[in-house]
Amino acid sequence: MDSPHVLTCSPDKWFDSCTPQIWGQDAVSIDKLAAELRKQKPKVLSNDGWVCLLNAQGDEDTMFSNISSIALAVRSAVEKLYSIKPTAVMQTLPRQGTLSEVQGYRYLPGARATLLDFDRPVPPPSVRRSPFLDKSSVPSENTSETVWLAEFKLKSTDWDREDNEAQIMSAATDVMYNDPCRRFMTGFTIEKDQMRLWYFCRGHILVSDFFNLHEEPNLIIRFLVYVQFAHTSDLGYDPTVSCRWVNVEGKPDQQIAYEYRIEGRNFLTKGNPLSESAAFELVSRATRVWEVIEILPGGSFSAESYVLRDAWLYEDAQLEGKIHADILKELANLDNDMRNAGGEPTHHESEAQRHLLTFICEGWVTTTDDSEEHDITAALPGLPTATPFTRPKVAAKSLTPGSQRGSRHDLRRVDTQSKPPSLKHHRLKHARTVSRETCESVYEIKDFRSLVSCLSDIVKALNLMRLAGYVHRDVSAGNCLWLPPTDTEPGRGILSDLEFSKPYAQMSGHDPRTGTPAFMAMEYQARQYFFLPNPDNIFSAKPVEFIFNFYHDLESVFWIFVYFIHFRPPITLQDKPEELVETVRQSAIQYLSDNIQGNSSRYALVALGTYHLCSQLAPLYGDESWLLSGVQVVHTLRSAYRVLENMPMSDGRWNEDCFTSQPYSDIMKRLSKLMPEHVDVPVMNIRYMGTKPQEDEELGKDRIEQATEDDEMAQDQAEEPPVLGTKRKAEAGEDQAERLTADEKRNREN
Repeated sequence: MDSPHVLTCSPDKWFDSCTPQIWGQDAVSIDKLAAELRKQKPKVLSNDGWVCLLNAQGDEDTMFSNISSIALAVRSAVEKLYSIKPTAVMQTLPRQGTLSEVQGYRYLPGARATLLDFDRPVPPPSVRRSPFLDKSSVPSENTSETVWLAEFKLKSTDWDREDNEAQIMSAATDVMYNDPCRRFMTGFTIEKDQMRLWYFCRGHILVSDFFNLHEEPNLIIRFLVYVQFAHTSDLGYDPTVSCRWVNVEGKPDQQIAYEYRIEGRNFLTKGNPLSESAAFELVSRATRVWEVIEILPGGSFSAESYVLRDAWLYEDAQLEGKIHADILKELANLDNDMRNAGGEPTHHESEAQRHLLTFICEGWVTTTDDSEEHDITAALPGLPTATPFTRPKVAAKSLTPGSQRGSRHDLRRVDTQSKPPSLKHHRLKHARTVSRETCESVYEIKDFRSLVSCLSDIVKALNLMRLAGYVHRDVSAGNCLWLPPTDTEPGRGILSDLEFSKPYAQMSGHDPRTGTPAFMAMEYQARQYFFLPNPDNIFSAKPVEFIFNFYHDLESVFWIFVYFIHFRPPITLQDKPEELVETVRQSAIQYLSDNIQGNSSRYALVALGTYHLCSQLAPLYGDESWLLSGVQVVHTLRSAYRVLENMPMSDGRWNEDCFTSQPYSDIMKRLSKLMPEHVDVPVMNIRYMGTKPQEDEELGKDRIEQATEDDEMAQDQAEEPPVLGTKRKAEAGEDQAERLTADEKRNREN
């Protein structure tokens, strides 16, 4: 499928953009090397092209095994003329797999380059070996040793090109996911005599135009000089991360750990990553989160554990700690203003400190240990030099994002960073932060009481951000954290991932749409306001530019609750009727699709009512159906939207004083009814097979006009869940006690 992140350009522009200006390219004359290759015996390069390929016969593997001979000849010529030592060596091992630290798609590239001095630990097969590689007849190398990739085909049909594209993209995805030390990687594909160069980084994929490898041999020579003689940091390895063995429970060489360097301090990872599923998306923020300990001077370790977050942010983004400090400053000023005005200060700043992370250190990653140059994705050649890459649809390769390291997120963040057509490409810059609190995300919460306590605190944190004038723009289950209670402190919710946060006053309609689609506000997905006045005259009214606001962050909390009641119910699927499981699975598809444009089901849930959702889930919950009443926070949201969008705008936006604390306090009150002190409802972590996104129509303002009398009736009926458990009605709150209608009772009995 075509992607705005895949672009193409000329081979010369590809080199200018993707290969660092290293000594190997600046000082080495490609023309001089080509002349030397033409003089070598046996002959390597003639006026007709590469002799070993022109004379080769046999199958694909035999034919293109000669590429290694070309690479060796280039290497020998460079060593002879310039006395430079190589960094990597090319191999054509088309049937050799690799040993990956994480289990994924088993790629078998036609060729790869591997480092000559590779000091990464190679663990026993029982630790790292994928089940696909158990057979001794299939030799394997360390995946992290792979410098670049290549794929070959004897023919040059559309199918051959498409298959090469799918294979090299899949292989690059696997390598980049497997290796936390990898910043980018390169490769090439050949179909018959047509060659293309590939560059994979977290910001984009750049592929060169086709060129004939025999007619333009200098392009191959230039590529082989780069990949065999460049420094490891110029080949895509991160010099500020190193891999090492650590002892676990007194056993030597049992577990791999990574040492991250940040702002002159070193931190060592402990165990499996807390989260890394986002890193499987090749073009993404590639967020990895680890529990770490600090390596102190002299080699000892800190007694306290921290949390390290490694991610790629927009080039113009601010570090999370800087935004955090700005928010606290605004709240401190607000407290001072209240005191100076004779009011009682409410200590907003100290309250925000409880519900935001505490940062130990943070900084931009540099390209080398002693460099001040930031690690940033390559600049794209300007249009029209670089153009969108298009190709016919191909059969997708089977990619398995499951991790042997045991990543704890089970809903992969779709870091689309989707942009309207007017937006330019954003380069990404590498950042790291270390924070004090070791939390668990909503995905890991084990009971409903902790969930609603966490979400209530998140609502409080969002209200504090509103008071500071900031919108978050990326509220999701992955960055709503829960700090479990201790003997001395109760548990509390913490809102993280502030990188996309910015002052509401600075928001515009051209800001990129960011976040996880399943948790995005309905209006944000559609980029339209749905509760503006005079819907009958909407087509004659002047279009209003959509701008993200505070209430859109608040709606994301609602969608997190919807996610939880689908995937963390207080029951298991065992012994449940297949029809019921299928109904709930379809409900998850309807409401939690990862289609960034949204769908009509999500619209109806927010704009019309929750009756249909609760009807679908009530049979699954049985006596615990009272827990579904948490979805009624959407009625508070709907009312807030209607009040807001009937207010006059100023310069295309509502003034900040149009947003009040009432919807925040109302939602917290609703959630509090799900937290009776003596009720503890454990939940199960379940999956529904095939809950992948469905294509659906884009939302439009005409949806407002489709609220028929029947819809309004359903909305009225949906003010509370259609089925309430009889066991705990009183505990769920007085307003839940007597809501069963005769029809609802009959539905339950049926």
